[in-house]
Amino acid sequence: MIDLQGVRAALFDLDGTMINSEAIHFEAIVAVVGNGDPKKLEELYNGHSDEEVYQALKVSMPYPEFKARKEVHMREIIKTIKNPEDKLNPGLTDFLKFLKENSIICAVVSASETETAIELLESFKLSSYFDFRVFREDTHLSKPNPSPYLKVMRELKLKADECLIFEDSKVGIEAAVQSGGRVTQVLTFHNPATIDQRVNQISSFEELLNPHQT
Repeated sequence: MIDLQGVRAALFDLDGTMINSEAIHFEAIVAVVGNGDPKKLEELYNGHSDEEVYQALKVSMPYPEFKARKEVHMREIIKTIKNPEDKLNPGLTDFLKFLKENSIICAVVSASETETAIELLESFKLSSYFDFRVFREDTHLSKPNPSPYLKVMRELKLKADECLIFEDSKVGIEAAVQSGGRVTQVLTFHNPATIDQRVNQISSFEELLNPHQT
């Protein structure tokens, strides 16, 4: 069982941490641009915002059009998922319930744009668990800058060491570490796993509720 002594809030990245959804993002991007390999793009740009990927790929269409078309493709892909719960990190909903029962503030901090992030939260029935949300448009700088996490701490009047932060990607972990929070790297959907030696690791959220989980 996780020790919550001194903890007032739990801050969660979305894609790759709570949901195995990075592949959905990149599949949608490839559908929009008309070429590329979703797996290779994920390897290169995991944790980056849509706008950063758009700029890196030098997409010819205007960004608003790119974003709108990507949203359409994402919704179509999500609708084809027969068992959405299979995309959730094992133990996630039980852990979120556990946090709520212990009066811990829950926040989602994602580099995804608002429409995309909300679509995922709603589709995977996670919205009700979160008291606070920070998406790509809510801060001037995105991950790996710590601004998104610092915004949560500032607005909720939290000290860094009062915050548990769960991240998966190199970009996200860098932002979390720089924020000063207590960071855990979630390795569930990473194979092979790239370990960041600066932070703790878990194999899934089940591990936090069952310390004997391997």
